[in-house]
This record gives sequence, structure tokens and C-alpha cells, in this order.
Amino acid sequence: MCIRDSHCIDSGDWLAVHPREGQTFGEYKTSGYNEVTAEKKTIYVNPLQEMDKGFIEACQKLCAAFYYPLNVKVFKKFDLKSLPVATRINDFTGKIQYNGAHILKGMVKYLPGDAYAMICVLLDDIYNLDSWNFVFGIANLKACTDVFSFARYDPTFFELTPPLKVMVHKLGHMFGLMHCIYYACIMNGANHLEESDRNPLRTLGAHSRGVSRLPAKTAARHWICSFREVQKLAKVCEELGGMFKSEGLLAWLQERVASIEKKVKKMKKSP
Repeated sequence: MCIRDSHCIDSGDWLAVHPREGQTFGEYKTSGYNEVTAEKKTIYVNPLQEMDKGFIEACQKLCAAFYYPLNVKVFKKFDLKSLPVATRINDFTGKIQYNGAHILKGMVKYLPGDAYAMICVLLDDIYNLDSWNFVFGIANLKACTDVFSFARYDPTFFELTPPLKVMVHKLGHMFGLMHCIYYACIMNGANHLEESDRNPLRTLGAHSRGVSRLPAKTAARHWICSFREVQKLAKVCEELGGMFKSEGLLAWLQERVASIEKKVKKMKKSP
């Protein structure tokens, strides 16, 4: 585990600007989050604009691995222009921005019956309030819908890792996970791109328990499910390569796979 050091928090970081008390596992269980059911167990990735097919496939693969065993599907082709969404030209960038709150409101009626959550993604910038410069994303936690913009990451020119990690983070909120303040964790808040890049693609402590959705009737079943989840995530990270390897994530996942495998074998041998 990597416990966060409060002395390493810079003045512009998320915790410095937004002090929080954190979320315990007990608080998570009583938060009223939407539960995964037999009828609603699919996450939909909805590209609202034309995007590179390989990039969308990477989004789908990573989400399926991280939130295993939920299904992850790409939503049918959707035209953003069909939604009543306000736009503006940003004063600082001179580029178009879409009102994210309007997108969320318009997308609710298109949510499929088997959807646990839908994350809408686009390449153009978004904002929430007229007084705000921009937002990375905005969510409706009760309706389990989220809209996220890759504009500030520009996946055409930069590595896949930063925007994919933030998408996994956003989906974590759909499961009722608040920002983590205790560990170096994918659910850490981020105020800027540099801080977002520092957040590792893993959950720890209460958030790790929250991501485990399968009913663990026995200790062995719990560890077998954990093994499959971590093994799948390690395989996808190896395929994606790049920063997924260089930041030590792959090595950490492979160590977890070996550790859990050893636990499962030991439990199977015991009477």
C-alpha cells in the first residue's frame, strides 16, 4: 500500500483546494449508491463524436478489465447535434465548448434498460456553469450517467494512459466511490493534468473493497474473483503498454496476481 504523504500535496493540488474527510467502507455501504443487479450490469461507453476506433477499443478493454465482471459495450452511433445543448467559445482557448449538464439531461432517456452506467465521451471541451472556465467531466450519480471530455488530454498526440485513467476514475463515482484521501489511488481527486498523471491505476483500502461487487459467500470465492479481476487487468495493461508499464503498474499487478494465486491454492488444499 502507498499511503499519501500530506507534506507532498502542492498548493494547487485537489486536496489543498478541496479539503475532505474521506470515505470509510461503512460510509460507502450506507451512501445509497446504485447497486449492480442481474438486470443492470452493463457499462456503456458512448462516443458522442467521431473518434479513432482503436482508441475506443482501448477504452472498452480497460473498463472491462478494471470493472470485471461487468459487461462493457460501445453504445450505438449517436449524433451529439440531436441533443439540445448550449455551446460557447472559450475566452482563453478560442475553441468551442459544450454544456456538459445539458448533455447529461438529454442522454438520460437514451439509457438502455440493461445499463448500470453510461459514460459519454467527446473530443471537444465542456463546461458546467457559465462562470466556469472548463470541466474535465460532470456526472449524474443517481442516473448513473457521466460526460467526459478528452480535449484537455488530446489523445491524438499524447499517450493513452492519462485520459483512460480519468475515465476509470469517473466510472468509480458511478459505483458510489468518493475521492480517496488516504492512499495513492485511482480515486484521488485531481485539479490539474500533472496531478491526474500522478494518480496510479489501482484502488486501495475502502475503495478496493467497494470495487469488489461479486457476492463472496466464502473466503475462497472472494480470492478467486479477485485473482481473475487482477489477472485480466494485468493482461490489458501489458497489451496497452506505454506508461502502463513505465509507471510500475504492470509489475505491481503481476505481483498481486502471484500473491492471490498463492492464497487461492493454499485455501483449496486446506480442509
